[in-house]
Amino acid sequence: MRFSYNKNDAKWMGELLYIQSEYSLLYKPYCKNIGLDIICGAYTSLDTVIETGEAVHISGLNPKDTWISKEMEFPKSEKGELFAHFDKPPMKGTGIKYNESWITYCNLGSSFICIGNPDVEDSDAHIEFANGIVATIRKDQLISIWAKYREL
Repeated sequence: MRFSYNKNDAKWMGELLYIQSEYSLLYKPYCKNIGLDIICGAYTSLDTVIETGEAVHISGLNPKDTWISKEMEFPKSEKGELFAHFDKPPMKGTGIKYNESWITYCNLGSSFICIGNPDVEDSDAHIEFANGIVATIRKDQLISIWAKYREL
């Protein structure tokens, strides 16, 4: 699997919520066109429209007690669309494992997380593909997802 992006001046409605009682992330409003979950971390998924491969947001179980504290800065990004390209056509309603070993990092005192590799390089592309959610792409691979959230 590989990833690509298109830069544009997208304006999104919505926000990522962390629901403490459910230990989970939920993007509201939730896109009803999702047909595929790309698993990034134990139970967090990159929610994707299967017909186009467009990633629209993230969601899933992600308990705070598993997060690792790390000093980091939210990357500067450009707005755009994020696309997944599959080696073979996926089946609707399924999940594809991308990297289950990804860890979630948090910066204490701020309301953002990094799922995956928080160590970015100057050549990495940072694309905001949903309000407050940024994908870091390195050589057509997704290396991390950064997300600002509001806790409920």
